[in-house]
Amino acid sequence: QVPLRQDYGTKVNLFSHLHQYSRNRPLTQQMSIPSTVIHPAVVRLGLQYSQGIINGSNARCIALLEVFKQLIRDYSTPPNEELSRDLVARLKPHISFLNQCRPLSASMGNAIKFLKKEISCLPDTLREEEAKEKLQDTIDKYLREKILLAAEVISRSVFEKIKENDVILVYGCSSLVNRALCDAHAQKGRTFRVVVVDSRPRLEGRDTLRRLVRQGIRCTYVMINAISYVLPEVSRGRRARDGMRGGPGRSRIPVPPSQVSKVLLGAHALLANGSVMSRVGTSQIALLSRAYNVPVLVCCETYKFCERVQTDSFVSNELGTALRRCCSCRTRCPDTLPGVPFPAGAGRCGGGLGYPCLLWEEGHALVPSPGRRLHLPVSADDPDDLIVLREGQAQLRGWAENKSLRLLNLVYDVTPPELVDMVITDLGMIPCTSVPVVLRVKNVEQ
Repeated sequence: QVPLRQDYGTKVNLFSHLHQYSRNRPLTQQMSIPSTVIHPAVVRLGLQYSQGIINGSNARCIALLEVFKQLIRDYSTPPNEELSRDLVARLKPHISFLNQCRPLSASMGNAIKFLKKEISCLPDTLREEEAKEKLQDTIDKYLREKILLAAEVISRSVFEKIKENDVILVYGCSSLVNRALCDAHAQKGRTFRVVVVDSRPRLEGRDTLRRLVRQGIRCTYVMINAISYVLPEVSRGRRARDGMRGGPGRSRIPVPPSQVSKVLLGAHALLANGSVMSRVGTSQIALLSRAYNVPVLVCCETYKFCERVQTDSFVSNELGTALRRCCSCRTRCPDTLPGVPFPAGAGRCGGGLGYPCLLWEEGHALVPSPGRRLHLPVSADDPDDLIVLREGQAQLRGWAENKSLRLLNLVYDVTPPELVDMVITDLGMIPCTSVPVVLRVKNVEQ
């Protein structure tokens, strides 16, 4: 009932089994969506997934469950059918459609399994309205216990691990890590500083930096290629004596004020073998942290634990696709298409630079003159924002015409359990090797 979404472009042979979609072409033109089968709320959610408007495991799962609540409210049991069987069958095309928009996360998969089990266990004696009301209450309970209260418990555990004058390194943008740091700062009597590490092409760390600075937390912002500089310890005597690194005739580089005391990371999923699946670059940070003897703590709710076993980033992953955003509205900007007039005064720059509407191309500001058209050297269907515009030129312009060139943009990587010192969950602080135990207990409870 739901047509498959077509891949595009030439992919790297090692990752040819993964789907790579295009965002330059609207999803509604790539797929014929049957309106009699797919609920309008699900179509809207799928478009938000495909355009990158809703990102993050928690945000995607919350949005999914809220849409399922609306789907259940609008559902009516056909004649001569049972609700517990028919509703599960009705959910299948919706889940297939969302998976075509963007592959489901581990948190979404676990939530779907939970909902299907609750539907199948409904007693036949319940009337339709009572059954629908019970399912909605069950979804609300799942959201409250597995996500909201779990985040509160993890935040308290993180506060116990933060010591006075700690320097905490975080990577990318994790809603759970941001919540824990903001809560720790709100409780007086504990002073700490945060080093925000970011990476291209998504530059999610800017959102983390913006949120933490608004809360009054002292932050340092670096790119991922600088972590080998901020992680090692620097002698206090040398820092006080020199204040700068470099001798006569050498470029003098500022010395970092103190050593990073711990690394705090978020997780997309925790696999059954103890590996941590998170945004690409996490394993590199964990590896360097182990080399410099800096403890690595991972914050993850137990509803993200999955029974899949994976030892590398090749078997199962996700490929990034094309998307450009305006830093003020954080939505897809039609202004980035060639030949479209630039709307002067469409909004203020989120970075406080004061430009009318600042468009970001791989972190470089594009500010056209008023009345001029915005011409970007954009190749059709390029994977994500890997085409960098520097000094008005794109070094990868026309990459699709080169048969020997492939662009690869992985979304996740897998960190082995020996690089993670502790996982902070809503059940307590556990090692990665305890993930199978948690999964077994959850299966017994269900």
